[in-house]
Amino acid sequence: MNNTHISSTDERLRTPWADRLGHADYEPPRKHWLVTAITKWAYRRSRSPNRSPLVYGATDDECRDYEYQGAYLYVINLRIGGVTLDALQGKDVLDLGCGFGGKTIYIAEQTHPRSIHGFDIPEVFHPETAEQYARARGHDHITYSTGYGEDLSFPDDHFDVVVSDDVIEHVKDPEMVFQEIYRVLRPGGVAILKFPSYKMITAHHYDSWVNLPGLHYLLPYRTWAAGLNHLLTTPDNDFDFPALPRGIATAYAKNISPFLNGIDMKGVRRAIAKTRFEVEKLIMVPYYIDLNRESKTLLRRTALFTYHRIFPVLRLQECFSTHLVFVGRKPL
Repeated sequence: MNNTHISSTDERLRTPWADRLGHADYEPPRKHWLVTAITKWAYRRSRSPNRSPLVYGATDDECRDYEYQGAYLYVINLRIGGVTLDALQGKDVLDLGCGFGGKTIYIAEQTHPRSIHGFDIPEVFHPETAEQYARARGHDHITYSTGYGEDLSFPDDHFDVVVSDDVIEHVKDPEMVFQEIYRVLRPGGVAILKFPSYKMITAHHYDSWVNLPGLHYLLPYRTWAAGLNHLLTTPDNDFDFPALPRGIATAYAKNISPFLNGIDMKGVRRAIAKTRFEVEKLIMVPYYIDLNRESKTLLRRTALFTYHRIFPVLRLQECFSTHLVFVGRKPL
């Protein structure tokens, strides 16, 4: 992470979230009337429901508790996409991008793997305390370590299953991560990945302050970052969202948060094609996930017909989706 000097003006942008990540290269504050109007209308305080405790400087164990309590949504979202985690039972599993480790424990309790290893980046994840937390819950088969998805510190053919929840959109090189996942899987092993495409309507990751869809279609990241940082530097501001860093250019986006890469479905297909994965499933899930439930109402049938038949023709299906699910198998 960039640890550039912080000016006296930028000092007002400091938040527990920014301090923890060690990122001080902020987008220079600049007022924007629309950013101000939307934020004041739709602002959500950090302790609102569904807000990550990382935003307000919680302890590691508080973050793990939060992850554990919310991990059921990962299972539900997979199930909506027609995928279960039955394949984990009795297997050696890698949880790639385990966060603080709470979700790893939930997965272990729900699926009963032989072993499960949580893996995340060293800047924010402390494997020693995560293992202490797991042992306190009676789990001796859960281990953790740190590193990067582009260079997994495991030998070839090491795991039966790799699971990952909302990680691929954050890595520096998604194509290399797919290749590394393929490498560490044993022949016949399975990758089960769920993550958004940046073209999807809720993929902007602006939930730290507002919970509205499509904001990245409305204004570019640089404008959002400058406008929100301006609000943080105004006298007597009452906002507690994290300051936004300068945008970067990636292979998928010209200007985007440095915590994202901007990958879309086209990029995902390209990344998969550079491996030898046998694709068992690669689908997008509609934004209104209730549409996936069985229903005979005319409204739902019409909505599903529009999503599956009309939106693809209009090239709108990816936009009106919330995440994608990939299941790939390494050939025997």
